[in-house]
Amino acid sequence: KYLFLYFLYLQILFSNSQVNFGSIDDVQFESKIIGNRSIEIYRPSNQQISDKTIFIIMHDGQMLFDSTITWNRKDWNIDGIFEKRKNRNNDILIIGVSSINKSGDGFIDNTKRYAEYFPKESIKYFKTNFKTYFYNKYINQNKFDYLKFLVNELIP
Repeated sequence: KYLFLYFLYLQILFSNSQVNFGSIDDVQFESKIIGNRSIEIYRPSNQQISDKTIFIIMHDGQMLFDSTITWNRKDWNIDGIFEKRKNRNNDILIIGVSSINKSGDGFIDNTKRYAEYFPKESIKYFKTNFKTYFYNKYINQNKFDYLKFLVNELIP
């Protein structure tokens, strides 16, 4: 009984976002760098994509549109913002990249998220000590190279 409720909770928590304005598609992106990741593609209008379309990549994509599936029951209200704008320059496509953090709580999940967003280039400026060793061993790994994923896989 409890196992069923747990899986039902997970299905609700990780289901696709619903929007009040525009349209949204959920894509499972297969990355060779960071592993599979949920990507939500939001269009505030039904305009065809052209050279004038503005592309915006937003992080923590699971928090952008639908408060019913977020860990804290709050969202960034992106679709609500575009609804208020009506059709004023809505030739925009928002790409919401979900973070590696699955649950929103727990030390390990949050640590993975921080490792992914951590600016790896800054490690070389650390004084050599345990922190440098820890960051080089744990955070400076290919599976946490979110920037490389964005530049080499998602954007192209």
